[in-house]
Amino acid sequence: AWTLFTEGRPLELVAESMAQTCNLSEVLRLIQLGLLCVQENPEDRPSISYVVLMLGNEDEFVRIREFSRYFKYPL
Repeated sequence: AWTLFTEGRPLELVAESMAQTCNLSEVLRLIQLGLLCVQENPEDRPSISYVVLMLGNEDEFVRIREFSRYFKYPL
């Protein structure tokens, strides 16, 4: 998943049948959130309250350019 994201191909993670019927920008947000939540070091993961905030409010979601500072892999 991380490789596809860093190569600019995160939507390849979505089943083709779903890609035709879902909101792709929402899917991208969820992929980003998932990557944040599975970092190796638990201290680098967002708190559950922040996850809930990100799920419920687009304005609070981590932007792509800020994403790399939270994720411990290089962009």
